[in-house]
Amino acid sequence: QLGLRYIHVTGTNGKGSVCWKLAHILEEAGYKVGLFTSPHISSYRERFRINRQIIDEAPLTELLDKVLAMAQSNGLTSQLSFFDVAVLSGLLYFRQAQVDVVVMEVGIGGRLDPTNIIPPSSLAVITSVALEHTQALGDTVEKIAGDKSHIIKDKMPAVIGPRVPLQVLRDRVALTGSPLHIAQPPPGCTWDEENQAVVKLCLDTLKADPFYSRLVDADRAVEMGLASPPPCRCEVWPANEIASVS
Repeated sequence: QLGLRYIHVTGTNGKGSVCWKLAHILEEAGYKVGLFTSPHISSYRERFRINRQIIDEAPLTELLDKVLAMAQSNGLTSQLSFFDVAVLSGLLYFRQAQVDVVVMEVGIGGRLDPTNIIPPSSLAVITSVALEHTQALGDTVEKIAGDKSHIIKDKMPAVIGPRVPLQVLRDRVALTGSPLHIAQPPPGCTWDEENQAVVKLCLDTLKADPFYSRLVDADRAVEMGLASPPPCRCEVWPANEIASVS
């Protein structure tokens, strides 16, 4: 997990769409972008993308064989979960490909999620918080927000959506010394407009880092990425195509 830049994204709703839009914009701006998301829709390979292209079967098989062999040689096979293996495989893939930045979606929560082995990096994002996985994360939105807030590490900037308990996040950034940025979409906005507001604030925050200077004059890239929905996520299909698929 070392030696790469990361944008780490969690949230009850919106994190998949925010990841996809950020990755698309960064790609169009000229970066080589790794994208790790879950769950997959029809193929396990969908979880691992570079410039939005899913990994081929042969390299994925090699990565899985390597991760499982390493686990076995260290006596860890029985301890690794399905998602642990996916995260490790993704990190190896992105490192071998020497991507510029990885947009990484959390599985569940944040504090103990396998993706949280990544070091402090470019940005932590919490899109929204609502009741979910209460047995693991807590029975209030404040407890769940506290768990998710642990993706914010020392000094790294954080962006949060409008439906995140603010005081919980203020407490976290007080501990980490991180700047906190709060998205403010227009009242009565759609779910996509809310996601877009989060993405825009992420981009504005990233621009403070010289590494992301290509975003400064990337209006066309931003326009394309904001309008881009992830596959099978509120995606509109012509009725005749749906009929042919079903």
